[in-house]
Amino acid sequence: MNKKVLIVDDEADIRNVLLRQLRKEPIELLFASSGQDALSILETNIIHLVITDQKMPGMSGVDFLRQVKRKWPDVIRLLISGYIETELLINAINKGEVYRFITKPWDAEELKSYIFEGLHHYDVLEENRKMMKKILVSVEDGSKQSGERKPSIQLSDSILEELPFGIIVVNNDGYIIKMNQWAAMLTSVEKCDHSISLDCIFTAEIVSFINNGFSRNDGQDAGRFILNGRNINIRLRSLRKNIDSERGLVIVHE
Repeated sequence: MNKKVLIVDDEADIRNVLLRQLRKEPIELLFASSGQDALSILETNIIHLVITDQKMPGMSGVDFLRQVKRKWPDVIRLLISGYIETELLINAINKGEVYRFITKPWDAEELKSYIFEGLHHYDVLEENRKMMKKILVSVEDGSKQSGERKPSIQLSDSILEELPFGIIVVNNDGYIIKMNQWAAMLTSVEKCDHSISLDCIFTAEIVSFINNGFSRNDGQDAGRFILNGRNINIRLRSLRKNIDSERGLVIVHE
């Protein structure tokens, strides 16, 4: 089944141009003329990616994407604008509200590449979620078998090393207590089996994102950053509060 792409623009001419450019692609297109109409569509449809214009009456593109992130955080979000509002754009990207920024006039082939890159990213995150459930089930099962209240992450070491992406375990004091080989490679540090601080391997921006993410929305934020010259994606997953010494898991992948 083709993935659904929602296009949001108040100008009918722009919607028609995008329809002509994308109608032969293996995706299902839906259209909305305002952010509010688009939110209504999201309420009743499974949408995989949204493309929105920034300058619209009533609700700007960034404001719309901010609501999408809050209610449907897994939807990939693309922003189109003829005006480069630098500070607004940087803030939106840093907060994970915008996956890609596209300037007007856009190149049709480049736009298509962004869409399919975004849909691939959606699939990667979906696979990550499935693997994360496997990790958590393994941890819980190991905890029950050992008779301990604290589900030690050591119980799932073999699973961690089999994952095709980086996993970093962070404790309640904000220290890294475990990472797999993929995480070590992506962060360019030696694999650690003892506590090191987050700022030993991450920039201040990423450390702030991780700490803030674990403190709100049940620690399930996702964002894109540059680390050691690599474009990386970071996704957070909190563990049970007030029981485990492990605060949460940080997923890292390109």
